[in-house]
Amino acid sequence: MLLKQSVLIAGMTLYCAVTAFGGGIGGAPRSGGTGKVIAISMNALDEFQTEWWGYFKEYGESKGCRILMTNAEGKVDKQLQDVESLIQQRPDIIVIRVTDSDGAAPAFEACNAAGIPTIDSSFGVNYRDTFKLLSSQYALCALQAEYCITWLKSHPGEELRIGYLWGTQGVSAVTDRYLGWKETLFAAYPGRARILAEKVCNWSAVETMAAVEDWMQAFPQMNCIVAMSDEMALAATNVLQAAGKRLEDCIVVGIDGSPSAQKALKDGILSATVYTSKRAEARYTVDYAIRIINGEWDALRGTRVDPGYEIAALMTASNLREILAKDK
Repeated sequence: MLLKQSVLIAGMTLYCAVTAFGGGIGGAPRSGGTGKVIAISMNALDEFQTEWWGYFKEYGESKGCRILMTNAEGKVDKQLQDVESLIQQRPDIIVIRVTDSDGAAPAFEACNAAGIPTIDSSFGVNYRDTFKLLSSQYALCALQAEYCITWLKSHPGEELRIGYLWGTQGVSAVTDRYLGWKETLFAAYPGRARILAEKVCNWSAVETMAAVEDWMQAFPQMNCIVAMSDEMALAATNVLQAAGKRLEDCIVVGIDGSPSAQKALKDGILSATVYTSKRAEARYTVDYAIRIINGEWDALRGTRVDPGYEIAALMTASNLREILAKDK
């Protein structure tokens, strides 16, 4: 309750702080004719997000844009403050990768009040008057389930006894990740998969290791761990290795396709990940930002584009090289 109150107060402050700027979206450029200015509010900078941000910045600058960035560090209040700071710098557009689907909505309202168009990138906000560039997290994590289904097909008579690692809760895209994996798996094998434990680990390797250590004591029969990120999946493999467990004893499935996960696949300590092309997604985002700046805001606001399977694939040690060769 206190968090919701603080977010509401911060949101009201943010909205009031920017309404004085006025201005109409799609009006005269704010960059003074010296190049497009794209601002982005990152929700965090874990390994996946840092790599994505690098591609975004590199590609944006190659298109002659000036890029501004803030990092919310996973905190709703900080993201609202970050967006207020970005609004005061008068960029041509603000891209927001939200920390919370409800809590971040005031940031989008404030941008609209200031006459600055927005892109809801990757995670999903409960606010309509923006352009949403969102891959279906449900579909992406159905690919995690496909690996589990393949395992069950190749191990007749056995069952999966699962620990599930959440990154966070309260974000619609995160809920979609969970349901995409769970519903797909249990629709295929309702009687041969059981969730023994779930834990919110805040995308943290340290919190993940503590959770998995507890699971090894409480659930020695656990033979599958599914994580909402590669960073958490790899933290789980560290604990399993320390406990003397191999992938034959407990499969581990992540998502992101990070360089660290790719190495772990090659080394035989990670079972699978869902590779998403951060390069392709970042370029999509810059391209749409430029289109909006150049006059397509009225046509795109209130709509959604889903890059989906164009940027994703289930990655294992056997197909890693093939997938990477296509992502150039």
